[in-house]
Amino acid sequence: MNSEQENETEDEICDNEDIINPFQKSTHSFLFEDRIKLNNGKIRRVGFWDKVLALLIIILQIFLYIYLGILFYKDVEEDQVPVTVTHERCQNSTVEVDIEPFLSCEANESEDTIRFVLVIAVFICFLIPDIVESCTLFSGNIRMKIVAMLVLFEVFIAITAGVFGTMSGLKVGPINALFSCIGIIFIHDVDEKFRQAVESTQNSFRVLIIYFTAVIIMVVLAIVVKFVWDS
Repeated sequence: MNSEQENETEDEICDNEDIINPFQKSTHSFLFEDRIKLNNGKIRRVGFWDKVLALLIIILQIFLYIYLGILFYKDVEEDQVPVTVTHERCQNSTVEVDIEPFLSCEANESEDTIRFVLVIAVFICFLIPDIVESCTLFSGNIRMKIVAMLVLFEVFIAITAGVFGTMSGLKVGPINALFSCIGIIFIHDVDEKFRQAVESTQNSFRVLIIYFTAVIIMVVLAIVVKFVWDS
């Protein structure tokens, strides 16, 4: 009887090891986990700076989503479309000619609707993992529920920014709409990139120091380059 119980216990342990925790490749897991499993198989305790890093990243992502969303919204509100002319006419720009008959613009509402749906459908594919993993957290403790609501709020802001970005990009063309969404996807992957950095250094405080040092160096370099260029 005891041997059967031991076998059942061993099976349960093996099953638990196969369970994939939500946000395993993201810093989001630092906010609700006490211990995390690293890529090398070691178990590491989640410390104070891990949680600080995870919270700062979510705040940064939400801020960038809102900032881009506002920029895209302002562009949509302007209700202007670019007007183009053929390359052949541009080559003759030194000659005074009437180019107005050759100007053209894209403003096909039916085509824009189809393109809008296609771009948003592709864009949301990158957000689906966050939505699904957040929903699984609602079955956990209070910390998991809070993180789930926070991440879903972040996803909502990202989708809103993506909608305005797509609308803004479609005024130029479908390629620009995709580029707008790609910018938002880059922001969406920030937490995973920082998780990789933590996995490498195993020290969130060191990652923060390296990040802010790199930002300061880039800002100073940009100021110097601009000063030299203007002078």
